[in-house]
Amino acid sequence: AVFAGAVPGTEALSSAEPLAKALIRPLRLAFHPSFELFQDTGKPWPGGKTLGALWVHELDHMVSVTGLAAEPGGTVLVAGKGADSYRHTLRRLDLAGVPASSITVSGYFESLLTGDLGGKPALVAQDMYHIQVLAPSGAPRWKDTRQMESAVLCDLDGDRKGELVGAPARYKNEVLAFAGDGRTLWTVSLPADQVLGVTAADLGGADGARVAAFTARRGRATVHI
Repeated sequence: AVFAGAVPGTEALSSAEPLAKALIRPLRLAFHPSFELFQDTGKPWPGGKTLGALWVHELDHMVSVTGLAAEPGGTVLVAGKGADSYRHTLRRLDLAGVPASSITVSGYFESLLTGDLGGKPALVAQDMYHIQVLAPSGAPRWKDTRQMESAVLCDLDGDRKGELVGAPARYKNEVLAFAGDGRTLWTVSLPADQVLGVTAADLGGADGARVAAFTARRGRATVHI
């Protein structure tokens, strides 16, 4: 909001100049970053009703959020950074949105995944230089120097032990699969200029999840399964 013009109760604008100069400034609004957990009814909401928050967790105004993931059991993991962009705090919020624990890890995080990898719960952090796998405690397990444009945790072979599938960044047309210990299981090159993203889903088959890659080539988008 900007205020200008004559001040009520004055005879001339010149007599109000000091006050007008003080008022002609943008009005700064306080901003508080926060997370809100919503309840999905599983069907369209009836007219007149809105989606309401179950809880709100406010963060310090200096925190920049770099990742958010839901963990098995309902807890939420929030990755945030402050003045030091290389040091991140992982906050674990319980079902009521109350901080249950926090750990400090290193890396230039851009996204965060949680799930089963190799039969164990894992955190997968993607950053601008590599992909790294952590234990739920934040302890490092392994890294790969290939930055991923997109990644997903899924069970590829139906053995109930998850694998990590990702698409390398920087205009590459490959999709990679990693075992729980960091070994590369396979690499597939697609007829595309770039893989924009990958996802996976169990379609009811006995041979594990299906991987879908969204690609671009010469201005045309294609999905490969």
